[in-house]
Amino acid sequence: MQNHTRGIIYASITVFFWDFLAIALKVAVNEIEPITIVWFRFLIAFIFLTTWQAFKNPGSFKILIKPPILLIFAALALSWNYLSFMFGVHFTTPSNAQLFIQTGPVTLAIIGFTFFKERLGLRQVFGFMLAISGLVLFYNQQLTALSIPKRFI
Repeated sequence: MQNHTRGIIYASITVFFWDFLAIALKVAVNEIEPITIVWFRFLIAFIFLTTWQAFKNPGSFKILIKPPILLIFAALALSWNYLSFMFGVHFTTPSNAQLFIQTGPVTLAIIGFTFFKERLGLRQVFGFMLAISGLVLFYNQQLTALSIPKRFI
């Protein structure tokens, strides 16, 4: 099998599971606390990755002796991201939580353009506009629901 075919298959599997993630988490959060779900996901990932690294590259564990400060910061930021997503799923609908989590990469790109003065080529501008258009079209109902003020009686 060629590498690009394998990549398409892996990306399709990832998209398939990512589509159902918010719905599955909404069902799970009815029975289990959001913090417990996040730490269980981290534990499972830790077990799999540690086992993989132990067989493939045991020397990579040296980084744990004196971890770089940026690595610690990244781990804390990733934890905060997962926890925030879980609380978003808990307190709103899965589709609203997906809307906000999908805007993250677009927001990161905007920050790169404005604060870090990154240069944009025609290809990047086209990709950025395509991403924004896709988000607006795909999440049109959620965006409309967010913009309409609710009246409480």
